[in-house]
Amino acid sequence: MSLIKKEENKSVVIERTELKTESEFKKEQLEKGKEYQKQNRKAHLGSYQEQKSVIDELDQAGLEQYIATTAKSAHDTRVGNFNVKINPHEFALVKLAVIKAGARSARDLLFKLIDEAGLTEPDQK
Repeated sequence: MSLIKKEENKSVVIERTELKTESEFKKEQLEKGKEYQKQNRKAHLGSYQEQKSVIDELDQAGLEQYIATTAKSAHDTRVGNFNVKINPHEFALVKLAVIKAGARSARDLLFKLIDEAGLTEPDQK
């Protein structure tokens, strides 16, 4: 016999969510990620469009000055799109160039070419 009284019928209810399969979990995470990106783009799009309208009006000297003065913001959130219409042959050329250059994407390849042209500062790489 114990000197400490034991609590009897102590019922603890733990509510659990239904188990999910790995594919359901990945799908849910993908949807959350897409929604986050959508909200992030919406939040920064106005500022991007303002800057884009300024950039559209610049000539070569103006672009060089703009790039020099905005070097510190080179790693800001990306919200703008740069689209190029290409045919399947051109797509194959781009894909082959990405593979041969060891780039991760067409964007990566583009910035490798920009680096080779000497248009970025060493601290921007």
